[in-house]
Amino acid sequence: MDPSQCSIDVVFHPAPAPFLIENNDNDDQSLKQPEYAAKLESVFGQVFYHTNLSTAFERVQHASTPTILLIDLDNTSSATTIHDDNDDDTVYSYSCSYSCTPSSSTALNDPRLFLIRNSVCTVPDTVPVIVCGTDDNTPFMIECMHAGAVDYLLKPLPMTVIKTLFLKLHRCRPDSKMHQVASFFPSSPSLPDNAMSAASTLCSDDALQHRIQDIFNIYASPSTTPRVSGFRGLSAERATLLKHKVSSWDFNPFDFSHDDLVYCAYLIFEQALVLPGLFQLPISQGVYQLYDFIIELSGAYHDGNPYHNFAHAIDVLQCLYYFLCRLGLLSFANKSQDTNHHHHQSLPQHILRPKDIFALLIAAIGHDAAHPGVNNAFLASTGSARALCYTYS
Repeated sequence: MDPSQCSIDVVFHPAPAPFLIENNDNDDQSLKQPEYAAKLESVFGQVFYHTNLSTAFERVQHASTPTILLIDLDNTSSATTIHDDNDDDTVYSYSCSYSCTPSSSTALNDPRLFLIRNSVCTVPDTVPVIVCGTDDNTPFMIECMHAGAVDYLLKPLPMTVIKTLFLKLHRCRPDSKMHQVASFFPSSPSLPDNAMSAASTLCSDDALQHRIQDIFNIYASPSTTPRVSGFRGLSAERATLLKHKVSSWDFNPFDFSHDDLVYCAYLIFEQALVLPGLFQLPISQGVYQLYDFIIELSGAYHDGNPYHNFAHAIDVLQCLYYFLCRLGLLSFANKSQDTNHHHHQSLPQHILRPKDIFALLIAAIGHDAAHPGVNNAFLASTGSARALCYTYS
C-alpha cells in the first residue's frame, strides 16, 4: 500500500477573511482550502475537505479505500465552530464510550478536545484520527493524544510529515484487510491444507496471533517438496554439553560457534512448542523447519556488529528462557536441572498463556534483527531512509 491508494478527509474552519466583497466571483479559492491542501493532493489519491463535521463522518464511514481523518484545530474557538447538521446546538461531551479521561480542568472545558473525542467515538476503528494546529503547548498536545488522537502535527506541515501520514493506517488496520491493496510483498501460493487447519486454530481477533502466523508464512511455510536443512548437526557429546549450558545462568554465548548458538535456540523453542495450542503450528511439524527458521533469522543479523549480533540475540533469548523455567512455565533442556514447581493458577506468572510465552521468545531472538550497528542519532545525522520514515510516525 502507498498513499496514492489512500484517501484523507480534512475537517477545518477557514480563517476569517479581513474583508469580503459581496457578489465577487473572484474570491480567493485558498479561503476554501487549508494552506497545506496542495501538499496533501500531491501525495494522497483522494483528498476531501469539510467544514461540516457530520459530512466528514458520513464520508469516512462509507469510504471504500483506507482513509485518514485529519482535524485542523486552528480557529476552533467553540465546540460548535465545526458544526454538525444533525444538531446545530450540539456541545460535545464525554458521553461516548471511548476510554479516555481528561487529566486537567482545562482539558475538561477545551472544545477542541471535545471535538477529538466525538470524532474518535464516531468514525470506524480503521480510520485513524490525526489532529494538527499551531498550538505548541506541550500539555495540550498530550491531552490531544489522551483524547484519542493518533498523532498531533505541528503546523506548518512539512512535506516529509505528509508523506509518512499513511503509515498511521497500519496502527488501525493490523489485519489482512490492510494488505489487500498492498504492493510490498509478491503474491504467494496458497498454503497446504495442514497449514490452513493450523491457522484456523488461532483467534481471528487477536493481532498477536496474526503477526505470529505472518512470520510462519514467510519463514516456515510447509512446502510440498522436501527441503534440505542448512544445519550441519552436532555430535552427541556437543549436544549434551549445550543442553547443560543453555539450562544454566552462567551461559556465555561468546563461548560458542554459530552452529552451537543455532542449536541452543532450537533447544529453547523445542521446550515451548510442546505447550498446549502450539504443537499444531507449522513450524513445530518438523525438526528441519524449526532449524531453518532459526538459521534464516540468524542471517538477518550483521555479524560485523560488535554488540548487536546473533550472539547477543541468543544471550537475550537464553536469559528469558531461564526466567521462564525458574517460574515453572517451561522445562529446562537439561532435565536434571528441573526443580519441583507448584502450579497454582493463582500465581502471577500463570496469566501468561502458551502463545504469550512463544511471543516472548520470538521477540527475544528477533529484537535486533538487521540492526545497523549504529544509534538513532547517527541515522538521523546521516539522513538515513529509516530515520526519515520513523521520525514523524
